[in-house]
Amino acid sequence: MSDFTILDSPVNAESSMQPRGDNMLYPWWNIQLYLDRTYPGMIGSIQVGLWADTGEITNIEAISTGGPPPEDSTDQTGLDLTPLIIAIPVVLVITLGATLYRRKKNNNHKHK
Repeated sequence: MSDFTILDSPVNAESSMQPRGDNMLYPWWNIQLYLDRTYPGMIGSIQVGLWADTGEITNIEAISTGGPPPEDSTDQTGLDLTPLIIAIPVVLVITLGATLYRRKKNNNHKHK
């Protein structure tokens, strides 16, 4: 299934420090995106984990709301999350860029 709609809100995002391959701690985001309805397999949201410093996605999971699947549902394979693999890093890079630009602009105004 590849036709699904992600709601603009709510979006839950939590940041934490997580170890990476070199056992150092790095900033990491866990983001939960809600869907417009419950899809086959009782999928109601998508959870994405990514490194905040690189934007590299560590995992994408379809999250089930629990309970039995609908009786008339024959597609239990889940969602095609390929669009998220492309969209999330792009959105995060744009957001990060805009935030850094605003901070730099505000700092320049303070020093004048």
